[in-house]
Amino acid sequence: MTALLPYFFVGRPLYPGAAQSNSSCKAIAQIVNNEMQVYPNVCLPATAVEDVAQAHIVSCLAPKMQGRNDRFLLSAQSVWYREIIDALRSNQKEILGDSSKKKIKKVRKIGPTQLWVASFFFKETQHLLPFINTDLKIDGVPAQQ
Repeated sequence: MTALLPYFFVGRPLYPGAAQSNSSCKAIAQIVNNEMQVYPNVCLPATAVEDVAQAHIVSCLAPKMQGRNDRFLLSAQSVWYREIIDALRSNQKEILGDSSKKKIKKVRKIGPTQLWVASFFFKETQHLLPFINTDLKIDGVPAQQ
């Protein structure tokens, strides 16, 4: 069986409850709703949800994928968390609608020590630790064993 692993994906959720169903949607909702006060200095492998869907179709239908037992990390590009915040904030009215009168709060970067301490109390921050201060580049080369 082939496993497709999108790390951080972006795009519109298919149903209303999706915003609380996975870590990517939760992070985006926190940014858009001004609930995030700090952000980590991490670079994340990101891909669009439509590309994730297309990858699933290809993995099921492409003859060269039949019978494989592999894991693939899906990423279109690596994006710094600050860039994600800036992009969402610049489109906040479009995302929330013109009636939104929310004032955009300032968000500050936290350092590796604070993130490490937070990982003891907030399980969802543990997966960010390997990405701290690392300009991540995914090039499609298989990982070495």
